Amino acid sequence: MPINPNGLNVTFNLDITTNQDNTLDIKGTTNLYDSAHLLLTISNSTDYPMAQSKSKVENGNFNFGRLGKKGIGFQKGEYQIEITLSVPSQQDKTFISKAGTEYENLSGPFIDRDWISPTGSYTEKYEI
Repeated sequence: MPINPNGLNVTFNLDITTNQDNTLDIKGTTNLYDSAHLLLTISNSTDYPMAQSKSKVENGNFNFGRLGKKGIGFQKGEYQIEITLSVPSQQDKTFISKAGTEYENLSGPFIDRDWISPTGSYTEKYEI
């Protein structure tokens, strides 16, 4: 399927808050179309997944809520925060109608077409 040369150049802005108990509140904004299903994974310095959460884009916003065990949270150190866009077959029809069945209407470094089905991945480092 041809890629739309005028496709949406996907962007993300994360708002990460470290709470007193070292849990994290993670939310943000994106220009992705509404109803996009996102998965967040927090990994430690050895790439071991420490927490996951799901969210759906609504009015350009997403909110993964509070992550980490209440009262304990995460140990101090550097973490990788990764947001993944679910594959097209897992998305709502309203999102697919704009993004395209193979995400042909999405572009930028976030979009990955190297797999059988396209996906997207945004990564940011964060220190607690």
